Amino acid sequence: MHLLERYALSCGVQIDKPCIEEAFFPLSCEKYIILHASSGMNSKNYDYYNDVVDLILPYLTEHQIKIIQIGSPEDPPIKNCYPTNGRTNIKQAAYLIKNSLLVLGNDSFSSHMASGCGIKSVTTFGGSNYLQCCAPYWGNKQRGILIEADRQGQKPSFATEENPKIINSIHPEKIAAAVLTQLCIPHTLSTIETLLMGSLYHLPTLDIVPDHVANGPLFAGSLMHLRLDYEFNQEVIPSWCDHNRKLI
Repeated sequence: MHLLERYALSCGVQIDKPCIEEAFFPLSCEKYIILHASSGMNSKNYDYYNDVVDLILPYLTEHQIKIIQIGSPEDPPIKNCYPTNGRTNIKQAAYLIKNSLLVLGNDSFSSHMASGCGIKSVTTFGGSNYLQCCAPYWGNKQRGILIEADRQGQKPSFATEENPKIINSIHPEKIAAAVLTQLCIPHTLSTIETLLMGSLYHLPTLDIVPDHVANGPLFAGSLMHLRLDYEFNQEVIPSWCDHNRKLI
């Protein structure tokens, strides 16, 4: 049963298509797609959208199509996207979605809104729920591509946090190819195959050879990989633990 049907049954109400209000938001481009990289639930957030953008950007640039990122101010910025995350309210986000060529993102309000507005979409689903229970409910199902991670025969976790995150098992080229296919843009992404993505692949990490004492707050707050295989100096290691540095 779809979640919406479950809610309707529990509340004793009928399901009807919602009325979506919009508010103008200025943009300098006419042709664009929407990227919504968050969902309010970490287990549903795909971490490799930067790689997806790298794959589709040359094709979109050739067709004068921009990428607009929407979401909350806490969302990490995706490179080569015009950032509106944290700068739009829900009505302005609805306006951007309704006037876009396509909406790309996780299972969130943007994919459901795109479906209800008849906008093409590509939506990723991880291991936190069944796709059949939370897929977009309204609109033409043929205008949306739903990409579900392989749970290896396991049931969904129904968790807000997963380690490892099942959704990250989806390869970036699969998502990128779906976007270009939806936009009717010929591509050669079928020639690309991801072989391996480590659990820290999406996190910027500094390799440090600990052969010297850390210089004050240098690289404060950074994720660091201490290469003890190159230099095992126990006297300097504590200095690299200061200033909120994260060591692996």
